[in-house]
Amino acid sequence: MAIIPLILPVTVEDIALTVEMAASYGPKGVKARDLIHAAVMRNNGIDTIVSADTHFDSIDGIDRISPQSLFTDLSKAR
Repeated sequence: MAIIPLILPVTVEDIALTVEMAASYGPKGVKARDLIHAAVMRNNGIDTIVSADTHFDSIDGIDRISPQSLFTDLSKAR
């Protein structure tokens, strides 16, 4: 909760978008759980996610930042 203070709900609109996205991204191996995250992001104007899950790389409009890169970038700044 300290890192992410705002937790967004999953709405009916998010579920509908998840179903739409499943047709395109399901065959690419993107799991329903990841598609729900992506749908919530899209419906809330969020385009960047911090995740180790490389499936997000295949979703149009979503930029993924590896958690490891955050630690690497912090150590370089010191």
